[in-house]
Amino acid sequence: MAWWLCDLSASACLDAAHISAWRYSNFLQDFASSSTYFAQVVAFEEIDPDFVAAHRLCAFFSLHQIIFAMTIFIFVILVVPTVIVGIMEIFTGAIVLLMQARSSEITET
Repeated sequence: MAWWLCDLSASACLDAAHISAWRYSNFLQDFASSSTYFAQVVAFEEIDPDFVAAHRLCAFFSLHQIIFAMTIFIFVILVVPTVIVGIMEIFTGAIVLLMQARSSEITET
């Protein structure tokens, strides 16, 4: 993600690196260092365009990691709420059955 952001705009990439390093120092440290490095690579494009092209190719071949992360995210968003609702329905049905059993036990005595 850092490379694609830097390829779009080096200044936005540096801003994101500074914000992530300042605010989320431990959690996004890898993103901050990668963003800073890739911003320097993009600035180096005028001197050695092949070096930047190699980074673009590497980013393209590592795109499967982003697609995998997005798939997991969509799976969590779509499936987890359905599972939670299903579990809630099971427990609600169990409570209703217990209440009915208790009320029939009270009326029989």
